[in-house]
Amino acid sequence: MAEMRARGRHKYVSHNGSDNGQAKLTEEEAEAVRVAYAVGKSTQAQLAQVFGVSRALISHIVTGKSWSHTGGPIKPRMSTWGLGVFRAPFLLK
Repeated sequence: MAEMRARGRHKYVSHNGSDNGQAKLTEEEAEAVRVAYAVGKSTQAQLAQVFGVSRALISHIVTGKSWSHTGGPIKPRMSTWGLGVFRAPFLLK
């Protein structure tokens, strides 16, 4: 592989979004997911059911972990560890 790259014979093509054969959504649908979630119209679970995908995929789209090349608002990732919001059951005893 290294020799192929060095000689310019290796053509790496990135298959992002709907160019990927495994994609479940289009770019327009991913953007619609972000917009619907941002305006508070739907929960992630509801969006997953409407689009026929997993809630985990919806979460990744909303937070920008996947489909980051598409438009729409991206929810900022918040860590609850440092905010005092997270309360583990074993800590409450």
